[in-house]
Amino acid sequence: MPPDLDRSPAEGAGGPAGTGASRSPGTSDPGRSGVFARSRRPHSRPVSTDGRSAPQRILDVASALIAERGIDAVSMTEVAAAAQVSRATLYRYYSDRAALDAAIVRHEAVRIGTEAIVAAQRYPERDRTVEGVLDVVRMVRTTPALAAWFTPGRAAESARLAGDREVVAAACADLVDDPEDARWVVRQVLSLLCQPGADDADERRQLRRYLAPMVGPLMRDVRSGA
Repeated sequence: MPPDLDRSPAEGAGGPAGTGASRSPGTSDPGRSGVFARSRRPHSRPVSTDGRSAPQRILDVASALIAERGIDAVSMTEVAAAAQVSRATLYRYYSDRAALDAAIVRHEAVRIGTEAIVAAQRYPERDRTVEGVLDVVRMVRTTPALAAWFTPGRAAESARLAGDREVVAAACADLVDDPEDARWVVRQVLSLLCQPGADDADERRQLRRYLAPMVGPLMRDVRSGA
């Protein structure tokens, strides 16, 4: 089994982390009493040699495995092994597979949301909602770890993930002002992902007909202070 990068090298060596030495029976542990107790450093998330914390490394590895093999072909045990952490460490951060899946989608949604904000600035305000949503749809489709979730055969699972408040906030940041509108926009994105239009032009027509009339006026009202 690969070494657990989330543990100190001295853990389990018979003594306090950093010493590797064992204590004789009856010998007090200076790190647990007296003045030494006040000088102990607070616990922090371990960081690997490449600068990533254990949770971040786990998400990166899990995303790569899902992109390579598919959702159902990846187990928690394989994720732990590939991330070089123990199963206990994996479950400490992600209590089960559903929690890990939701974290992956949130993580990717933050990235896509950030890129969408930048991309939206190149559009006139009247087109920003429709073109911004189309950009998000394209980004999801070209992100293997996300595209695997949003398929017709996984409609129920994708609806559950798309309903996550953090996913909604990340995916629609600065594109839609009102949280309720953002949730509705995410439903439209989900609809396009699970039931794509004939082509980009067809999807653009759908959004202009159904999305823009609903969301556009609300965005203008919010920005004008109405």
